[in-house]
Amino acid sequence: MANAERPVLIDHLAFSFKFTELRHCHKSDLSSVAWCKLPKATYQTVTNQQLRAIALTRYQDAVREALTDRLATFLFHVMGLTCSPMRGRGLHGYEDSCVLLDKTGKVECGLLGI
Repeated sequence: MANAERPVLIDHLAFSFKFTELRHCHKSDLSSVAWCKLPKATYQTVTNQQLRAIALTRYQDAVREALTDRLATFLFHVMGLTCSPMRGRGLHGYEDSCVLLDKTGKVECGLLGI
């Protein structure tokens, strides 16, 4: 049987990186991609401790939302994948997970743990 007749099948592919490293995506060679802007850390100027804690929580939520958007952009433009909504349950020690889908959103390709 010739090599052309035997497709290469990948049974399992895994890699990891820090979620916060997505903050560097705008520096990539994908200049045509519109990366979500990260919020400014304005909580540092708040002097009242209670208000500062509230501002910090809002900032952290905004950063998490921006990084999640960057992850979706990375998956779509670099990996050719999309994500289902988060499933609300962990996977392999991660807090939450979602299903990885092809660009059409119809074919399941794997799982993503966050």
